[in-house]
Amino acid sequence: MTFYLLKPCKGYAGYLSTTKERTKVDLKSFIGDLESQGYEVLDVKHLLIAKKGVEVTIYPSGKLLVKTDDEEEARKAVESIYEIILPENGQ
Repeated sequence: MTFYLLKPCKGYAGYLSTTKERTKVDLKSFIGDLESQGYEVLDVKHLLIAKKGVEVTIYPSGKLLVKTDDEEEARKAVESIYEIILPENGQ
């Protein structure tokens, strides 16, 4: 899977990630899959907040916001979430 991992600015405690190709995600269809992988999931209308170690906000566009200062921790969280919500894409 290919994605970008960006740190918006020095003072921001988090990382943004997007897939290299346009993506549309049906968030509600993945709540059970995320929970079965150990994530606590909060459905907030047009986005999901998933927490397992770090908190990840998941947007319908496939964009992820990972709340951590640790780049490696953010990368692992992004890979884990994308494997669940984009398994057929193989990006």
